[in-house]
Amino acid sequence: MTARAPGAGLDGGGRAAAPSSPRRLRLPARSLRAARAFAHVLRGLATTTFVFPFVSADRQRALTQRWSVRLLAVLRVECRVVGALALRDGNLLLVANHVSWLDIFVLNALHPVRFGRSAP
Repeated sequence: MTARAPGAGLDGGGRAAAPSSPRRLRLPARSLRAARAFAHVLRGLATTTFVFPFVSADRQRALTQRWSVRLLAVLRVECRVVGALALRDGNLLLVANHVSWLDIFVLNALHPVRFGRSAP
């Protein structure tokens, strides 16, 4: 599974190619995206505060997954999955070396998960 900003791709051997020079957004577009992301985070905080206490754990996971999908859309992060995880076969331990803060939202967008961390 990989999460990549638009414009980054794979070379012929399946390895990550050097990202093409990113197209800089103009200030109004960046400001709009930042405002949308901020509003989305506020909506998520409101949901966890006012909705989560009254819904089941399954509904909480579904809301978390939907929120994560929408956050990635707001930030224009494309998520590509290669292969499949055996999610229906019981518990699964997924160990990830986090490359960025987006990893948590990418994993939650694919399947609601719980996170732990190791000591530094």
